[in-house]
Amino acid sequence: MKKDTVRFTMMQVAYWLATCSFFSFSAAYFKWLQIDSSRSGLLISAFTFAGLCGQVLICKLSDKLSALKFTLILCLVISFLTTISIFLSTQYLLLKMLILGFVSIPIPVMIDSWITQFLKERKEEYGNIRSWASLFFAFYAIIYGYLIHRFGFVIMPYASGLWILINILVIIHSKSPDSSHHETSNLKNRVFTTRQAYFMILLLFIVGVSMGPVLHLTIYVIAPLSGTEQTIGTLLFISALVQFPMLRMSTRMSRFSFKQRFLFGFFLYAISIALLMLANQLWMVYIARMIDGIGFGILLPTIVSFTSENSTYKHRSTALSYMDAAQNGIGISMGSALGGYIMYNLNISWMLFTSLFLMIGVVLSLGLLFNLRK
Repeated sequence: MKKDTVRFTMMQVAYWLATCSFFSFSAAYFKWLQIDSSRSGLLISAFTFAGLCGQVLICKLSDKLSALKFTLILCLVISFLTTISIFLSTQYLLLKMLILGFVSIPIPVMIDSWITQFLKERKEEYGNIRSWASLFFAFYAIIYGYLIHRFGFVIMPYASGLWILINILVIIHSKSPDSSHHETSNLKNRVFTTRQAYFMILLLFIVGVSMGPVLHLTIYVIAPLSGTEQTIGTLLFISALVQFPMLRMSTRMSRFSFKQRFLFGFFLYAISIALLMLANQLWMVYIARMIDGIGFGILLPTIVSFTSENSTYKHRSTALSYMDAAQNGIGISMGSALGGYIMYNLNISWMLFTSLFLMIGVVLSLGLLFNLRK
């Protein structure tokens, strides 16, 4: 069991370091290519929207065929080839981002599904496994940001490609997930078992729209404050570093209801956006990202645990993909496009105000309307 836990940790670490190596710095890379903020937002939106389609189709197919391990390896191989091709030539960049999003965004969902199936009734321990990815991500991001600042974007394909290959090797040497679990006859064809799950999908969609431009168009937010690619690395470091203790505390935090944990996490998101609106120095941006990281550290294991308890075992990957697609697929793709449009035609302040307005709406809706039982 300990060896399996180590392998799951390595899967998480390798995936998120590969993501940091390319997507976390993609807006900065597009800016270096002299792509304006509107088109940059479109490329990021294309990536995330394609990921939405990939999550729904790939995860559903994986559940239906009980072929999670094979599907993961296939997605990673295609991700590797597509990432390398982006740096070999910028022709058909939109198409390449669509392909990369389609196959890469479902990967962490399938890994999470594999972990929750392995943990069975110990789902709250997910945060302990995931926490190490945040810790490695934190130190990697700040070092990687410095290396890009020092040597340029030429290092990106080598770094991202290396971590993808490592993940493929880890998965190949891991035991396939157990597919022998049986549901009761009245649940076996259902994805979710409660109405609250559908309410949460709606809320996560709005959260994605709100946070999309804040997270993915960071370079344009910090540019007026003399921020650089190295600044992005520092921001990623701060966010991921504070996630580590919060994720490690996820088991203890399970004594609070789902509603309480969701409310606190979303409230912290709202505070971080408000602070960005007021930021006139980089240290204020750093504090905003720290608050955002704490919120993420609370919300991630809560979402995974909530989804696991409100979905059937057979459709676990599909259920997690719906939750993730609502926020990180449809929500963030629309948010990135909308944020880029608002910033291009109005200004950054209006983009942040829109994000804050939506996040406050989520907090009020959850607090007044929805009853999410533990």
